[in-house]
Amino acid sequence: MSAERGKETLIETRKNVERGWWGVSEILAAHGQKDLAAEVERFVSRMPPPRSGRELIAEELRRHVRDARAREGPTR
Repeated sequence: MSAERGKETLIETRKNVERGWWGVSEILAAHGQKDLAAEVERFVSRMPPPRSGRELIAEELRRHVRDARAREGPTR
């Protein structure tokens, strides 16, 4: 599977997960659980964007380099 196709699958899966959570929220609200429905909505809205394994590794490497530079202090 190409990286591009894998990303498309990841995004589509994420959309399905979000639709499921929105459905849960609607059911909760319909059964009078408005506070819990709102919690579910907040949870979904705060989910980080979908990222591939490569994207996660790249992000971690960037964070590691940034932290190492911060520990070293300014350079001349």
